[in-house]
Amino acid sequence: MVDAFFRKEADAIEALEAQLSEKEGALNEAVEAVEYEPEEEESVTAGKDSGGVGGGGITRSC
Repeated sequence: MVDAFFRKEADAIEALEAQLSEKEGALNEAVEAVEYEPEEEESVTAGKDSGGVGGGGITRSC
């Protein structure tokens, strides 16, 4: 059914899925390459209510 009526669209979806997979792989490699370990007085936070501009980041405890 898809082949009969939506071959062009199915091909476009497959191409986008391949691009997405490539970009996810590159992102995973980049994340693995960056191994951030906060200093003792820093803590890494994430989330909307974590403070700071944009809702996440590094918080220093003094």
